[in-house]
Amino acid sequence: MGQRIRQRPFLVHEIDTSSGQLFSKGSKAPTKVKPDWDVYVDRLRNLLPIEVTAMYLAGLGVIPLTERASLLGWVVFCLFATVLYTARQSRQHAGSTKHAPLPIAWRQVLIAAVSFLVWSYALGEPYRQLGVWVAHLSTLFMLGWTFLAPFLYSGEPT
Repeated sequence: MGQRIRQRPFLVHEIDTSSGQLFSKGSKAPTKVKPDWDVYVDRLRNLLPIEVTAMYLAGLGVIPLTERASLLGWVVFCLFATVLYTARQSRQHAGSTKHAPLPIAWRQVLIAAVSFLVWSYALGEPYRQLGVWVAHLSTLFMLGWTFLAPFLYSGEPT
């Protein structure tokens, strides 16, 4: 065998460098590896404040699907909450003090805002009710953004 690679947490694969085949750790049979929808949803959700994520899902649970204006208003409110929360948290980054906060990491705020829109669109509601949701586009947006986001933000405040 050869190199060890990690695809998912706690699941280690080995790649045979001579044949290029991928094997599960301890297995002699080749493994087919394909992207798992839940992995991409989790990666995207991790770019968002958990407080806003929970609030958004709870709000969707109580707004009737026939209330299109309320659903749209809820998306806009949660988008604003994502921007506000991320901006505030970026000022309280490690190393700052209460008297000398860091400047707002606007790149991080923008990535969180776009991530919220992509994630909420991938869920389907309320966009389905508004007639603007397309299943295959929601998947493509999520896959593309999950791939691009790490290139746009390295974790350092800008």
